[in-house]
Amino acid sequence: MRTKVLLSLLLFFATNIGAQENAYFQQHVDYKINVSLDDEKHTISGDIEIAYTNHAPHALDSIYFHFWGNAFKTTGSAFGKQKLRTGSTKFYFSPKKSRGYYSNLDFSVDGQKADLMFDKNNPDIAVLLLPEAVGTGETILIKSPFSLKIPDSFSRLGHVGTSYQMTQWYPKPAVYDRKGWHPMPYLDLGEFYSEFGNFDVSITLPDNYVVGASGVLQTASEIGFLKNKIAETEALAKKGFPVSEDFPASSPTTKTIRYVAENVHDFAWFADKRFHVLKGEAKLGSGKKVDTWAMFTNGEAEIWEKGAEYVARAVEFYSVTVGEYPWPQATAVHSALSAGGGMEYPMITVIGDAGSAKLLDDVITHEVGHNWFYGILASNERDHAWMDEGMNSYYEYRYMRRYHGQRVGFEFPAIFLNHSPEDLYELAYLFNARRNMDQPCDLTSDGFTEFNYGISAYVKPGTAMGHLEQYLGTGEYDRIMQLYFEKWKFKHPYPEDFRQLVETESGKDLSWFFDGYLYSNKKLDYAIAGIEEDENGFDILIKNKGEIAAPFPISGMKNEDASATKWFEGFKGEQTIHFPKGEYDKIVLDAENVTLDVNRKNNFIKTSGPLKKMEPLRLGFLGAAENSSRSTLNVWPAAGYNKYDGAMFGLALHNGLLPAKNLEWQLAPMFGFGSKDVAGLANVNYNIFPKQEKIKKISFGISAKRFSFRSLDSLRSETGFASTHLQYQRLVPSVKVELRRSLTSRFYQTLQFRSIFGNEESTDFEPVDTLGVFYVGNSNKGRTINQLSWEIGNKRALNPFSFRLVFEHQNSNVRVLSSDTARFEKQHHLKASFELKTSYTYDKGRSFDVRIFVGKFFQSSDRTNAFSYYDEAFSLTGEGFNDYRYDELYFGRSEPDGLLSRQISQREGGLKVPLGNSFGGVAGRSNSFLFAVNIIADLPQDLPGKLPLRPYFDLGYYGDKRPIASDLQTSDRIWWQGGVTLDLFKGAFAIHFPAVNSSKVKDLYNQSGRSSFFKRISFNLDIYKLNPWKMVNVDTFDL
Repeated sequence: MRTKVLLSLLLFFATNIGAQENAYFQQHVDYKINVSLDDEKHTISGDIEIAYTNHAPHALDSIYFHFWGNAFKTTGSAFGKQKLRTGSTKFYFSPKKSRGYYSNLDFSVDGQKADLMFDKNNPDIAVLLLPEAVGTGETILIKSPFSLKIPDSFSRLGHVGTSYQMTQWYPKPAVYDRKGWHPMPYLDLGEFYSEFGNFDVSITLPDNYVVGASGVLQTASEIGFLKNKIAETEALAKKGFPVSEDFPASSPTTKTIRYVAENVHDFAWFADKRFHVLKGEAKLGSGKKVDTWAMFTNGEAEIWEKGAEYVARAVEFYSVTVGEYPWPQATAVHSALSAGGGMEYPMITVIGDAGSAKLLDDVITHEVGHNWFYGILASNERDHAWMDEGMNSYYEYRYMRRYHGQRVGFEFPAIFLNHSPEDLYELAYLFNARRNMDQPCDLTSDGFTEFNYGISAYVKPGTAMGHLEQYLGTGEYDRIMQLYFEKWKFKHPYPEDFRQLVETESGKDLSWFFDGYLYSNKKLDYAIAGIEEDENGFDILIKNKGEIAAPFPISGMKNEDASATKWFEGFKGEQTIHFPKGEYDKIVLDAENVTLDVNRKNNFIKTSGPLKKMEPLRLGFLGAAENSSRSTLNVWPAAGYNKYDGAMFGLALHNGLLPAKNLEWQLAPMFGFGSKDVAGLANVNYNIFPKQEKIKKISFGISAKRFSFRSLDSLRSETGFASTHLQYQRLVPSVKVELRRSLTSRFYQTLQFRSIFGNEESTDFEPVDTLGVFYVGNSNKGRTINQLSWEIGNKRALNPFSFRLVFEHQNSNVRVLSSDTARFEKQHHLKASFELKTSYTYDKGRSFDVRIFVGKFFQSSDRTNAFSYYDEAFSLTGEGFNDYRYDELYFGRSEPDGLLSRQISQREGGLKVPLGNSFGGVAGRSNSFLFAVNIIADLPQDLPGKLPLRPYFDLGYYGDKRPIASDLQTSDRIWWQGGVTLDLFKGAFAIHFPAVNSSKVKDLYNQSGRSSFFKRISFNLDIYKLNPWKMVNVDTFDL
């Protein structure tokens, strides 16, 4: 109890003291660390001495400490919880031997034992209670032995085999500044905040390890060792690097190497016996020379041959544009990393697999750049990630444009992007911004969704800084940023410090930049609404349709080149601006995509002609992205097959896949070479994306579908024998509301109403005296189904679930043939169903899945039909012939037997017993009540070749109200089956192999000619899971 009370008081006073202190001060922390690596046990052991100098204007009686290695001790840590929130279960299910933690801690302060109290909620945060308070200007010496069990590579700190990534590895005081203490648990999505000081680090390890580290190497023998490694690497570069990534045995002898680092706030080191080594040199404007190093393994050795050059070029670039690099060396290493593509530390960065030289240059530059924005300008990354990631991304973009012509480092097919002026970063920003699912840049890291962290911490602020640069002018922008660097280097600036300096130096109100771009998710959207030309130039009507009054550029274009550009101050509402006279084809707002305008379609107007706002039309073959400078009709090839239409070929036309739009449409007409008729699908949606966080989307849609579902021949008619293809077509208007708890929650809720207007052809026969009946043609049977559904669920990584409740009413007309005439008979039904899906996740990527379905008829006009059911009956097995809503696509919808008759879907009962329409289509169907349970599980161990086999068991019961079924026993109405499913493409395609069946199912198999095992195998193909419009809206992107 004393511990809990004391911790609460400490937190209260720390917060309040920090709130009262406004004058800037900065603590100073020096470290001396000696450790030894045991690469068999994957541990380091040693001792640490910390000289802590208090510059606060008051005494401290305790110090918060970070033990970030303990984040890997338990799944209940903030790190463990965040990994689950973002969808990863790797750490959660890791064995204890793979975890990390500290031991052998024994703290003393100035020779007196000191108590360490760990936060009960955060095992990686503790408070060191000082035996005596440390006064202003005083220094205390804190000592402790420590051991660290190095975890597997779950994030940054870790090891893969005997490759070690030693980051966030030692006990470390938290920052105490004018805003108070900043204890923060280790996070994967979220970085750090630390005090400046000096490091003296000695590492003992087997002597065939190559080590890259923060600081300057002091050990002469190790310097010689690295020189030999450089010579070896240069020789290998000439003849070719080997491909093996195997670890050599560790040397039985050890070495101790020592590094010193001055005026840094962290120290990291990386050790690998496989490292190749290359060295370069950066030459700075002052004449100073900086050693640059690249350390890498065989994996991507060919593109790492220029690694040291990339490091040098980045150091030189940032030194010119921001401020001179202060340290003697900079290193990049290629090593394991489970938290992004690269990670920065003072003087050293670790880079994961890059894949190309261009992307490697990009990532190295970004991470080296963090020596300025993080290493020197040490902002609180956890609470203001944009101050290091966003600012640094801006300079990375400048570097990439200078040396590679574009800011995006990875290549993407231009044909897919429709040769759009919007690059991938802008499209990524628009993807969530258009859906109002973006978040303000200035959030604490754990408040972001995973996708938004990349956008709001990197892309958006990086682009916003480019907008600010173009508005102020590059020279003025650079002057201000260099002044910011000089004033705040080796300090802890906050957003208000940056804002005050930039607004003071520029002499401008930059509310649009800070309050608009950084502190909110408001949108920028200017539109050119009209134009008039006179002898002095052009009067252009500009409307601000957005929420940010940012400055903007207007360009006069001639043959797609900007002949003149002029900047205008931002405003709200609308204004008429004057643009200088010139020979222009059109006027474009933000022609160079400098701003964060969310709708560039309204950013141009022609200077002459009748349709000044009409964009030129172009075909985009295989295109998917929006092109703001063109009206694009995207064209993809379309193909399909079913037994009745035969092979189908056509075109899929659409108005773009990315980014999201209010109006989306897709049209896929095809020609069936079997039916010699037109088939296909169409879909139109109008989406509303409210700004209210709890409403994700409101969609008004209409879809259409037309295919053949049956082929008939040898039909006796007056003129001989005829054949025909029967078609169905449907039109489905709908409205759907999608709700959520918050952007970071995986809980969802949807409410949908849809009406299905269906028509299906049927054959018509007429009595002809004593000759029986003649086929006289086809007629349409119409039906109207109204369906209301409500679904809730949670797509969390552990034990996800969903619950769906559906009410359905139908009216239809059925043509009934009597002895002398045909008539239409009305049918109707009212039914409800609920479906529960839940999974018990018992290991990484392995679960035990249960589905429960219950269906009940409240009204049915055919309930007393003695022999058969009408289409709407519940079915234990979802097959083509009983898909009366035509929701799914089937290869052989009406086939009574054969391979195509064995296609099923997990609908209603979900059993895998395809019987076609044998037994008149009544087996396993109910006009009263149906209950089913479907169980499927992953195997606890991978099979050879990781064959995705999953055992399943299905159980179903159905009620039968037909008078003819009154003698059925209960056992006849209970079906069960067990077997194995080959599950491919995450359920999009599966093959089911039944092994055991109930006696009723066996009888039905035998009676329908399915006595052999192979005729009982079924399959399902859910083509809608591969729909790209659905795939780009899954939670992977939302989160």
